[in-house]
Amino acid sequence: MLYLIAAVLASYYVYSVVYNRFFHPLAKIPGPFFWTTTRLGYIRSMVTGNLVPDVQKLHEKYGDIVRTAPDEVSFARKEVREEIFGARPVGELPYYKNPIFFKSPPGQPTNLVTTINLKENQRMRKVVTLAFTERALRYQEPVIIKYAMYLIEKFHEMTREKGADINVNDWFNFFAFDLIGNLSLGESFGCMEGSSYHPWVKMLYAYLKGMVFLAATRFYPVLETILMALIPPSMRRMQDEHYEIAQKKIQRRMNFEKELNDFMTPVLSDANKDFKVMSGAEVESTYQMLIIAGSETTATALTGTINHLAQNHAKLAKLAHEIRSKFQSIDEIDNKATRDLHYLNACINEGLRLCNPIPAGLPRCVPETGGRVCGYWLPGCTSVIVSPMAIAHNPKYFHRHAEFIPERWLSLDSRPKEFHNDALDSQYPFGTGPRHCPSKLLAWTEMRIVIAMLLLLFDIDVVPGKRLVWEDLRTFFVVEKEPVYINIKPRVV
Repeated sequence: MLYLIAAVLASYYVYSVVYNRFFHPLAKIPGPFFWTTTRLGYIRSMVTGNLVPDVQKLHEKYGDIVRTAPDEVSFARKEVREEIFGARPVGELPYYKNPIFFKSPPGQPTNLVTTINLKENQRMRKVVTLAFTERALRYQEPVIIKYAMYLIEKFHEMTREKGADINVNDWFNFFAFDLIGNLSLGESFGCMEGSSYHPWVKMLYAYLKGMVFLAATRFYPVLETILMALIPPSMRRMQDEHYEIAQKKIQRRMNFEKELNDFMTPVLSDANKDFKVMSGAEVESTYQMLIIAGSETTATALTGTINHLAQNHAKLAKLAHEIRSKFQSIDEIDNKATRDLHYLNACINEGLRLCNPIPAGLPRCVPETGGRVCGYWLPGCTSVIVSPMAIAHNPKYFHRHAEFIPERWLSLDSRPKEFHNDALDSQYPFGTGPRHCPSKLLAWTEMRIVIAMLLLLFDIDVVPGKRLVWEDLRTFFVVEKEPVYINIKPRVV
């Protein structure tokens, strides 16, 4: 009997390999043999954190459209922005979030981020986005400035007069999590005050790694129960603990007797009276994800941008001159005053291009009726991914694509001629379409203010022997950052 079972399984495997490679509807799309015939190549790359560079190499070898799994296609073309993420014409079904990656963990409710159904997403978004309007952010700006100033105060304490080598990755994370804690929960995580990570923040990367392994099990539903059992118990416990800590903090904020005006205010107001628009469970789950999305990604962009500036002295000097010519005191720095600093905006845009906080992209699925993308007809339920890093490093879209050159983002009359044809519209690090990130304005406000304050008061440089190559970092949904040491020294005026 065992021989018969083994023979049947072997025959099925051979059949599936032959079918996937030569007869599958996606067979005409180029890709490596191992990846196109089985999911194992993709899964191995994903769980080891190497998916981003691996897919980028596949695009370099096979072109702008690559088959990365039997039922998945990766695109490195800018036109897919509207075809996949844009609003659909009346009567056409939308491309939906891939449930492999966005399905909520067992026992946890769906939320604004994980819900697959677009109508459900829009229902929740209608309330949540009230916290992220320009008007709402103007009200919160003093809080943002307060935390940015506290970060600068901490840098002064550490550097004194002589300067110091500081791991800015940690400190930008401390700042971002403390700020989002205050804005969302009415209380800071206390990271900057204690110069260390709050236990919940410390568990974040283990939690996200667990989510990656959980997603990997879903590719084989029949084996999911067995594969789930192979996930280390310590990782599962940490996931549960991470969720429970966030849940308690969010519940405490929801039960505050003192009336606050923060990011949770809209879901506790008449806009969500008696939790008829969003349930209490949806609010708890959504704000856990928003705390992560509104902090870790901003910290990544800040770290990546400052890392590139420290390694490019001419660009750094140009930005420092722009900031120091505009401001005489840190008290003058706010969102309105920094919004028109063109080179600062260009540096942040270039930092986002090379250090995208979600570098693996946002997986979608073709609607059941099928769809056409870049001229290819794709059957329903095909997984599609737009590779941000493959596009950012596509020489057709960006001249000298591997270099940090903020000038490419300046207005056409100020931009060097060699960058006139750069496809700036191919970059959308905050997403696009009906599901775009609602906290884009918040992130830009934070980044402008922090960088302006930092370069007004300090000189920065790389630390010899500790130069970080950003492209070597692994990804588990977000970038797994290593220490980024920057020499920070008080500026002598």
